[in-house]
This record gives sequence, structure tokens and C-alpha cells, in this order.
Amino acid sequence: MEYLLYLFGFIMGMIALVMSILSIVETRKKAGNEFLKRHEQTLRRHNNYPKE
Repeated sequence: MEYLLYLFGFIMGMIALVMSILSIVETRKKAGNEFLKRHEQTLRRHNNYPKE
């Protein structure tokens, strides 16, 4: 019976790990978009703006 608790804890830990990684990726994407918006003028001025 004890092993079920260990298994449950392991599964919960893996779910938490995956959710935290997804959260980090999402945050980085948002920060990247805000950075591009803020510095769009400068990037255009220096002709480094990424082509879409």
C-alpha cells in the first residue's frame, strides 16, 4: 500500500515539473514579444528588424 503513495507523489512531482517548465516558456515568450514591441523603432532604425 505504501508504494501507491510513492507513486502518487512521483506523478504529482512530474506534473508540477512539466507545468513549471511550460510556465517558464510562456513567460519568456511574452517577455520576448514585449521586448520586440518596445524596441521595434530602434531595430528598424538600425535595419536589424527581423523579417516576417
